[in-house]
Amino acid sequence: MATYFVFHEVDDVDHWLHSPKRQEIIGPMGITGQLFTDTAKSNRVGLILDVPDMEAFQQLLQSQDGADAMKFDGVRRETIVIFERRPTTSEGVRAWAGGNAGPCGSTRGGYGGAFPAHGCRVGAAGAEGWEFLAGHVAGNDGNYRPAWFG
Repeated sequence: MATYFVFHEVDDVDHWLHSPKRQEIIGPMGITGQLFTDTAKSNRVGLILDVPDMEAFQQLLQSQDGADAMKFDGVRRETIVIFERRPTTSEGVRAWAGGNAGPCGSTRGGYGGAFPAHGCRVGAAGAEGWEFLAGHVAGNDGNYRPAWFG
């Protein structure tokens, strides 16, 4: 089972959130996940998906059934970006990505441990992990921080 972060834009966030179509089409494939919306109230949304067979999922996305489901949900297909979770040996990155308390004290970071504590080292530049997450910057000291921490 592999974990993926899927980002895209939708026409109507409320419709997308409450649509049964997503579960109807990906549920039988054994795909599970979590839904996310942009805190800025834009039409950007995301999902973290656990996908047992990525090849089958990619085929679904390219199929007419997939296209119809995305159209029903108001997904703007041209905005879809899929990120694959990369393995890491850094506890800080794992704590940040999974929201579990780690050596950096990620639970102090707020938002249910979704962000590391200010100044917490979560990995060196180029390390594997969740470093692709938008809105985070690396300081000259090698620490990663949400960009809004300044």
